[in-house]
Amino acid sequence: MATIEYVMKPQGVVLEEFADCRARNSFIMGPLGSGKTVQVILKLLELMCQQAPVTRESHPNYGIRLSRIIAARNTYSELFSTTIKDWLEVHGDLGEFKQGNKEPPTHKIQFKLEDGTTVRSEVIFIAFDRPEHVKKARGIQTTWVWLNEAKEHSKSVVDMLDLRCGRYPSMKEGVKPTHYGMLGDSNAPDEDHWYYKLAEEDRPEDWKFHRQPGGGEIEGMAPRKLVEQAVGCLCFGANGFVAHRFAKVHVKCSKRLIQQNQFWVRC
Repeated sequence: MATIEYVMKPQGVVLEEFADCRARNSFIMGPLGSGKTVQVILKLLELMCQQAPVTRESHPNYGIRLSRIIAARNTYSELFSTTIKDWLEVHGDLGEFKQGNKEPPTHKIQFKLEDGTTVRSEVIFIAFDRPEHVKKARGIQTTWVWLNEAKEHSKSVVDMLDLRCGRYPSMKEGVKPTHYGMLGDSNAPDEDHWYYKLAEEDRPEDWKFHRQPGGGEIEGMAPRKLVEQAVGCLCFGANGFVAHRFAKVHVKCSKRLIQQNQFWVRC
């Protein structure tokens, strides 16, 4: 097992507040290029690592931190061209990505932490093309939902997905969720949009809406540079991938290349 070391540092006060926020549902709104999508992706990794492991030694999942993410986009074309692409640019080497057949595209993630526990998570990518496609959400059991470009989703889809959070893992798997809920990134909505009404008028309990200012020099930056800006200082070592707030993460190194759109290294 080779390891990579990096330190995540959110770019700016608002992104840091969003990263630290543990409200059930947390959203970040901002203009194109302001780092909001990358920060959601990084926050989900941190939440995976903060999930409590199974502690009963007789359980087959002993020592495993289990979680599941539904990554939702409003259309399949945008799911593949942006959501999946952005996710894999940051976390592609943490597991195996599969697509095709009748199953939705899925990224199966597994790696070890320094304390000996294993993070095991799956990210399932689903598109909700029209409001009636809310039926796709029925029966889903997940830890978190990521609403990529949240304002593009209908309120009926959001309401249904909200009900599916916190259903995995369960005591059947050996542990309950440490944190669960929805995370979302969005451009600014119109004033008659559900996002605006929730954020500015209703302000429901345990929903937190963050507003990110313009990207400045981040705007227009190549994906690899954008990741470096959001991550902050990247420190590579022969024997350690030390992630901000959650110690060492061990990952198999097969194609660690520093190249456009990636910040991994060959080990």
